[in-house]
Amino acid sequence: MINGTCIKYGRTEPNKDCRICDAYTNNSVWQIKEGHCYIQENCFKDLEVNVTFPCHICNSTVNVYEFSSNPAYCNVGGLCVADGEKNQVKSCLYCNTSRSREDWTFNQDYCMINGTCIKHGSTEPNKDCRICDVYTNYSVWQIKNGHCYIQETCFEDMEVNITYPCHMCNSLNDVFDFSSNPAYCNISDLCVADGQKNNVKTCLYCNTSLNRGNWSLSPDNCLIDGNCVDHGRTEPEKDCKVCDSFTNSSVWKIVDGYCYIKENCFKDFEINSEIPCQFCNSTNDVYEFSTDTDCLSSTEGKMTQEFPFSNPVFIATVSLIATICVITIVISIIYRLRTKWTKNWCIGNETASSRNVGSTLYKKVNTEDLPLSET
Repeated sequence: MINGTCIKYGRTEPNKDCRICDAYTNNSVWQIKEGHCYIQENCFKDLEVNVTFPCHICNSTVNVYEFSSNPAYCNVGGLCVADGEKNQVKSCLYCNTSRSREDWTFNQDYCMINGTCIKHGSTEPNKDCRICDVYTNYSVWQIKNGHCYIQETCFEDMEVNITYPCHMCNSLNDVFDFSSNPAYCNISDLCVADGQKNNVKTCLYCNTSLNRGNWSLSPDNCLIDGNCVDHGRTEPEKDCKVCDSFTNSSVWKIVDGYCYIKENCFKDFEINSEIPCQFCNSTNDVYEFSTDTDCLSSTEGKMTQEFPFSNPVFIATVSLIATICVITIVISIIYRLRTKWTKNWCIGNETASSRNVGSTLYKKVNTEDLPLSET
């Protein structure tokens, strides 16, 4: 008895053959036939697809009153996509029910770069050095082997930067920046080809085998005080100073057999005109005069004879004579003063002396200066 109507056991509901009278299960409601679903008042056989949304099917073993997920489809954000079907906008995305039935699966033969699908091995438009390589990184462009990508420009290996040839592509060194070009010198940002000379100082040139960061000096030149000098050339007006690039390329060398003293050149054994006992002896000192000791001794003796006042014996003799003269003068003065005093004293006492002593005493006192008196 269903909805007040008698239904014979095993009979189905009119127009809904999936609903059956099963008095042994429940005699008051319709029962769902085995292998069927009854969804939204419609009957579906097992595995029957919902024609309006094929992601849904009838699976009576799961639910007889609701659709179940169709294992042959992906339901991606409400979009029903058959297994293997690609995304119509991004062809690198597709439905792969074995991986995910709720999201797109990424095609491993593609890169996804900046939201765009790129097939493996394809290059970037107008930049053929950048390639999709899914085995390295599927989300960014990779640089092709033997190429550089510098300042948004592609270069092949060993390709020179035409605006600055000191720079070149060397992918083994750096694919995103220029490397030094071994055929050029980079001197203070001046790019000079190997073998090229300095425009101002021609003895300087680029020699990449010696130094790529600075000028090299030509082996046949000296660079002295900032000037280029050819090997073997002497300094102007000073023929004893020569450029010898094999000895020292930065200073003048004194020529063998010469001295250079007080900015003048002297040959070996040439005498100093101011001091004849001095002469050039390059084996001894090229920058100072040497002295002839024998000449110096002879000269000193001669000078002593010509100038006796410098002779120590002469000076001692003169000093002794002077001393004797001074002593003699002093004695003479003392003697004269004493004689004068004695005379005055004798005259003052003449009368008394004459009376008491007589002329004899007077004569005894001053026998040298006074005449003898007669008796």
